[in-house]
Order: sequence, then C-alpha cells, then structure tokens
Amino acid sequence: MKRWTALAGLAMLGASVTASAAVSDAEFQQLQQKLDRALSRIDQLEEQQAVVGTVQQAEINATAGADVTIADQVAANKAKLEKMSWADRISIKGDFRYRYQYDDIGNPVDDTRNRNRIRVRPEITASLQPDLIVGVGLASGSDDPVSTNQTLGNGDSSKDIKLDLAYFTWTGVQDTAITGGKFKNPLVTVGGSQLQWDGDWRPEGADISWGNGTFFASALGNYLESDSNAANGTTFASLLQAGANFGLGPVAMTGGVGYTNISTEGKPCFYNTSSGFASGVPLTAAFCGGNQATGASPTQLYANDFGVYNVFAQGAFTIADLPVAIHADYINNSDADDYEQGYQVGVTVGGLKAEGDWQLGYYYEDLESNATLALLTNSDFAGGGTNAAGSVITGGYALSDKTNIQLAYYIVDKNTDKLADVNNGDKYSFDTLQADLNFKFK
Repeated sequence: MKRWTALAGLAMLGASVTASAAVSDAEFQQLQQKLDRALSRIDQLEEQQAVVGTVQQAEINATAGADVTIADQVAANKAKLEKMSWADRISIKGDFRYRYQYDDIGNPVDDTRNRNRIRVRPEITASLQPDLIVGVGLASGSDDPVSTNQTLGNGDSSKDIKLDLAYFTWTGVQDTAITGGKFKNPLVTVGGSQLQWDGDWRPEGADISWGNGTFFASALGNYLESDSNAANGTTFASLLQAGANFGLGPVAMTGGVGYTNISTEGKPCFYNTSSGFASGVPLTAAFCGGNQATGASPTQLYANDFGVYNVFAQGAFTIADLPVAIHADYINNSDADDYEQGYQVGVTVGGLKAEGDWQLGYYYEDLESNATLALLTNSDFAGGGTNAAGSVITGGYALSDKTNIQLAYYIVDKNTDKLADVNNGDKYSFDTLQADLNFKFK
C-alpha cells in the first residue's frame, strides 16, 4: 500500500512538472534517481514491517491462548533472529569462585593442608539459526576431568586455562535437543547428587535428550578415549536415563532410572597425569582411584567392567513458606562381584535465588570401591574416587541475586571397604572444610 501511494504521488509530481515546463535530460535523470532511491527505501520499510507483524501476531496468539503451531513458532523465532545483529546473537555468561579449603587427613598419621583456590568458567554461545546454537567455554585448572580448581601460589605464576566446553545443540525436533562435542552433563540428578558424576565433568561425544515437562529421557554416548592407538584403546561409555516429574498431593516429585555401560576390564587405569595420582591414590596401590585393579605397579588394569544401574527420586514441598527437598540416589554395578553398591540420601531447606535467601543442607553417602567409575565421581568427597562413606553439611546465604557465600564440611572415612592394599586394611578419616564466595555473570 505504501509503495502504490508513493508511486501515485510521484506520478502526479511528474505530470505537474511536465505540464508547467519542459524538463531537461539532466533534470529528468536526477528525478529518476530520486524515484529509485525512494522505491528502494519503501521496500526496506515494508520488509521490516512484515517481520514486526509476524512477531507481533505470534505474541498475540500466545497471549490469547490460540493454538500456535511449531511452524508459527519457528517463523516467529526466525523473524526475531533476522532482526538481530551478529552482536545480539552472541551471549556471554559464566561464574567465578574464591575458595578457602582445609583438609585433615588421617593416613598414615594426621596431616593437615590449607589452600586458597579459584575457579573461573566463562562461556560464549552464538545463535546461528533459530534451532541451532554453538558454545565455547574455558575453565581454570588442570587436565583433571572432575575439577576446575586452581590453587594459588607457586610464586604468583600464571595459571592454566583449559578448553572446558565446545559443542553444538540442535532443537529442530519438538521437545528434543541433540548435542555434540564437549558439553555439560545433560542427565538429571536429584539434590545435587554427585554420586556418579562430579559437577565439573564434561562428557565428550553426543547426546539426545527429550522432555515434555512431565516425562524425560536421554541417551548419551561418551568417549573416555576415542583414539584406537591410545594406551587404553577406544573406551566408550553408553548412558541411558528415563524419568518423570509429577505431583503427589502437595509434593512435587521427580523420579527415574538410569544405566551406564563402560567396558574397562583389563584396560589400563585412567590416571590424573598432572599430579601422578589416581584421585589421590598413589600409583603403587592396586586401585584406579578406588576401583579395584590388577597388574603390577606402575601399570594397573581395571579388574571389572561397569554396568551400573541407577534409581533416583526427589520430593519437593514447602513448610512455612520455606522450600524443602528430600532426595535419594542408589547405584549398583552388575559387573562387579563385590563392593558394587553406592547410595546417597539428603535434605535441603531454603534456596539461594534472591538477595537475603539462605539454605541449609545435609546428605550421607556410602560409595563402595567398584560401584561406579572412580575417575568421574565427586572430587570433593574424600579427595575423589570411591571406597569412602560419610556425612556432608552445607549452608549458604545470598548477598545478591548473583553473589552468595557457601560453606561445606565433609566428615568422611576412606577405605571403608577395609581392603588390605590401602592403609593396611584400616579405614582413615578424610575431613574437609570449604568456604566459597561465588559470583555469577551474564
């Protein structure tokens, strides 16, 4: 309509000029150039108006409760994306943590250790199209797959920065996300449980996750080693999970089951090469970070595979306007003949979402030697690995929406399976105190 109105006006102007006087060739050419520029500008305005109209109509439909098809949503998202500049498609987020840590280790005699540590994890994501993003993240720390802590000191030397994330995520199928590369763990955990996987673990491979708000499922393929010429050879982990979110009276429930399959029997242990230890256990011990092993030092071989079944559940409710959550997490390695189980039970009260919020928590964990792959377990629980049991008390206070302080005290015993190859078969204490100052940015 705007284009035709402009053309009519210009035609009337041209007729008026012709009627009033003769127009030279130069003047006519100038008039034609102005007309071309005006028509081009009108086309741009009409295209922008069409984009705005598409977005506005989608928003109106959503507000009015009208049926919005996937095609409508894709069209609206595409329209928004086309309006955005390249800079608008990039987002930066991350976190920084300053930690004081005290360890009291009773093996073979009492030994204490004080450390000041930092962790930083910036991440950049780019929206390439409405259903495709690419992300890259860096993190402080070493090659340890389950820790991005960097201890301060060493003469104020420069600290290491590693590639923490490098992935794509495609969401072109309804309720489905396909991710590949090195990415955050997509599997559901309850109560922050790290019974099987430390929070810093980044799977390497591909994942397909599906969820409609009520039901969820994931199929994750993780390459612990993809190079067939490596000492371990190709080592692949298959992880499956399914569950549901549902209401049980006033309680919001989450429950599910999972299975992990890793073929490791007879393969060399994965060691933390930066320190020369397997999750705190010297190479001379017949263990892979707590998993039993065979072979002569310094080459240790995993004694069994891992076919780990997992059952988990959480119930969340409120008491006097305070959020409360109770969780349980249980695993069993069907490929081990002994020391094959692990579990965690716990409770949290409160949360740290807004300024002035507080939180208290407690959980008890017992993780036997062969229950799961020790390489990937919680690095803070008795120094990482398996073959440990004990209690963890936590507390926190939110200084702002993006800043909080948290305390954690681990009262844990190591070698609870009382295996002769560790500390002459005696268990020993491994207590830890952590005081964290956390910052988030986006």
